[in-house]
Amino acid sequence: MPPGGRPHPPGTPWQSGGSSRSSGGLSGAIAALIVIVAIGVLAIPVVSLMRGGESFWPENWDPRVAPIAQRDEQLRGLEFEHPVVVRFLPSKAFNAAAGTDGESVGEFERAEIARQSATFRALGFIDGDVDLFDATKQTGEAGVLAFYDFNKKEIVVRGTHLDISHRATLAHELVHVLQDQHFDIREIQRRASADDARRGASAGAMLALIEGDANRVEDAFLQGLSAAQRSQHDREQEALGRKFGEATAGVPPFVRLLFSAPYEFGPPTIRMLIADGGNRAVNTALTGPTPTSADFVQAGLIAPPPPNLPAPVISADEEVAGTPESFGAFELYIMLATRDDPVTALTAADAILGGRAQGLRRNSTYCYRATLATRSNGAADFVAEALQRWVRSASAAFVTRDGTSVTFTACDPGPKAVGASKEKLEAAEILLAARSGIAVSAAEGGVPPATARCVARLFALGPGAIDLLKRVGSGSLPPAELQQLREQVQQQTLTCRENPKAGLR
Repeated sequence: MPPGGRPHPPGTPWQSGGSSRSSGGLSGAIAALIVIVAIGVLAIPVVSLMRGGESFWPENWDPRVAPIAQRDEQLRGLEFEHPVVVRFLPSKAFNAAAGTDGESVGEFERAEIARQSATFRALGFIDGDVDLFDATKQTGEAGVLAFYDFNKKEIVVRGTHLDISHRATLAHELVHVLQDQHFDIREIQRRASADDARRGASAGAMLALIEGDANRVEDAFLQGLSAAQRSQHDREQEALGRKFGEATAGVPPFVRLLFSAPYEFGPPTIRMLIADGGNRAVNTALTGPTPTSADFVQAGLIAPPPPNLPAPVISADEEVAGTPESFGAFELYIMLATRDDPVTALTAADAILGGRAQGLRRNSTYCYRATLATRSNGAADFVAEALQRWVRSASAAFVTRDGTSVTFTACDPGPKAVGASKEKLEAAEILLAARSGIAVSAAEGGVPPATARCVARLFALGPGAIDLLKRVGSGSLPPAELQQLREQVQQQTLTCRENPKAGLR
């Protein structure tokens, strides 16, 4: 989980767009929960961009914000078309503006939250007694310092004191303004939501691109500050992190993962794009086809789903529940890693080209079904075996196979559900984050992206990878073993230059 001060802005397109209801399901597993905590923002009507026949854009930036906006233009390689209003509010008014106070949640939204809870219980993500609304509300209220509302075209900031953390957060939010003015966030959202429901592309993956882009600029902004200012930022983040931890002590680890994922796994993909093509490559990704969630597990892999990806078949004695949605590599990885070892789960995730899912009811029981397209018959064998192992520890679940497609169905166990443990999710995050970091390091060193991902993949497949990563992180790896590790990576680089698909099923 990033520090508590890391922005989790409700003003991203997945939270303040008028058509976001269609992405209220799993939706790539990432966007859904963030949507839930910002239902109030979802309800904001599209306001007129004219007041009294005149543009309401301010002539100049707020003097406190102007230097940050100028720096963002330099770092992002885009210019603002005009300033926007920046409002500073006390916490209670901020929560009301963000929609995290829950006051605007209606019957439709509560029904979606109930269905989402059933989905997460069926997939083994949360316990049977988790109140998903309360958990996401707590996380949203504690983890948001500012947001950009693309309907009202304004930035809203929690508090009136502009410390280093707030300045860094504004650097993040101002990137969303640039994205909106140049690429139209509303249109990105509309297209991604439609692709998620109809094609198996992931709205969550697009969210990760949007947030990864903003985080990358925020990090660069921080690097441009003085050493004393960066030290002050670290102290502020530590304090914010403690406050966030106290406020979310009862929040399930899976909910924490969902809130942090776009900010944790989006930046590696953006850095891979920058290494390969600069800001232009990022612009192309933001305006191009909606990718699958594979970009969470294979940094920089901006791949749309295969054409005509099959939807799960619903039999005559079953009733559709909710809208169809994507279920891809990242969702499968987290699902399998909660009950299997992360290396096996990641290998299975790498085999996925895309997938589509649908909630349904069987004999009044809520179930969730996903059909996954794999790379080959061998890949389908591996994924089916991994899912069969998962099914043995699940309630009322089964797996079927049709050529290179694998389908699983999991039903809601209700109050008996046992959610993902903190230890399992931490191991999954460590492996995935480290693998992404290795790929980014190689790409920024001049290695082609596909080769860089291959090197990282082979490293993660090595024996004891997670333990090795923990020892490297703690500084407990002896010099001799560290040298062996360097030599291992060098050999893997040679292997991947010859065959960038090495390690794939």
